[in-house]
Amino acid sequence: MPARRARALAVVGLAVSVATGCAGEVKPPEEPIGSGLPERLHVGVESGSPLPASTFRPGSGRPSMRGVPFRVADLPTFVPSVDKVSGPERLAPEVAVKRDGVDAVLSVPRSRGRLARLTLDQTSAASQGGLRVTCGKWAAAHLSLAMLDIREDGGARFIRSDGIFDASACQAVERSRIEFEPAALVPGYLFAYRTCTAKPCVSGREIITFLMPPLVQLESDGLESGSMPGSPAPMGVASFELARGSFGTMTAIVNEAALASMFTERPAWLGAEPMVLGIDIATTTEETEPVGLASFGRVVEGPAVLRGSAHDEQLIHFH
Repeated sequence: MPARRARALAVVGLAVSVATGCAGEVKPPEEPIGSGLPERLHVGVESGSPLPASTFRPGSGRPSMRGVPFRVADLPTFVPSVDKVSGPERLAPEVAVKRDGVDAVLSVPRSRGRLARLTLDQTSAASQGGLRVTCGKWAAAHLSLAMLDIREDGGARFIRSDGIFDASACQAVERSRIEFEPAALVPGYLFAYRTCTAKPCVSGREIITFLMPPLVQLESDGLESGSMPGSPAPMGVASFELARGSFGTMTAIVNEAALASMFTERPAWLGAEPMVLGIDIATTTEETEPVGLASFGRVVEGPAVLRGSAHDEQLIHFH
């Protein structure tokens, strides 16, 4: 199980990299005095303003759910060993570097519907925060950006950028990048894509990754959660590794207030109530293609509406 979890979370991080053309000027790194490896870069977190709280309360009435079947073969698909392309370095276009004396704060500029996680080595910051580093020293750290831009029409654009932060030049340098539109299983709320280890996909492992807005709660069985509610990353992430006879289920509740705060005007698909999302996916020993079902429903009844053990099966409870 630890090995399977590590594989799944690695794919949640999208170990697929496609280079783009040059943009910006990358300064050459300063020559170190003496020899040896660069120093380890110390990274601090600028928390920023907290996300607005959801109106959801445990014990709320279960919503009426609608189901949306989906075919795994129809999801956007990537094979890292085939699709990975190397290219020249350039300044990371989505990473702002603001100098503050000898320090600098790295952040992702805000935009409508934008969810982002910026990471230096093992330290992450969410869309509303940043990362503080000290410039001028011969030091570097791995730079990673995962960004989901949700549009007013309910579709989205996902960007994964990888590179380094060069402290001597005080620059965020992008070395690889991928951009694509994940499938909108529930417009504005639930997106999905597929990663395979070989072509055709049935010849290797297949992992399905689900992306969601900020979450209040998440429970899953058979799916790996790469970003739990309350973590530095505002995106909800879950993945499922396909295997004969395997199954996975997930229930998540979207923070509707946090999602609404990312738009200047409320899109038509964004309601005022918390949204419950569900995923059911399974494979059988006879069928080569898994069966997938996404479901959704708005929470319109709070805890005060339904009370008592007689109604317990109609309430939403998380442990």
